[in-house]
Amino acid sequence: MKTIRRNDESPRAPATRPVLRMLRLPEVESRTGLKRRRIYQLEAAGKFPKHVKVSDRATAWMEHEIDSYILQKMNARDAV
Repeated sequence: MKTIRRNDESPRAPATRPVLRMLRLPEVESRTGLKRRRIYQLEAAGKFPKHVKVSDRATAWMEHEIDSYILQKMNARDAV
C-alpha cells in the first residue's frame, strides 16, 4: 500500500499514513467481476462494502475495503 508523508516529517522518516483512494463503479465492477445491480444488492444485505456519497450524483467505494472484500472471497475459496 502506498503511503504519504506530512510536510513536517523529514524525508528519512518512515511514511505513516496509507493513501486512501476512492473507486467509481466501473472500477469496482472490473475488480470484483460483479455488475451494478448485484453490487447494490449485496451492499443492502450487508455483504459488500458500503459506498460513499461523493456528490449529489456520484458514489464511490474505498479501495482498501474493496481489496479486503476480494481477499475475503479468496480466503473463503482456499478454506474449502
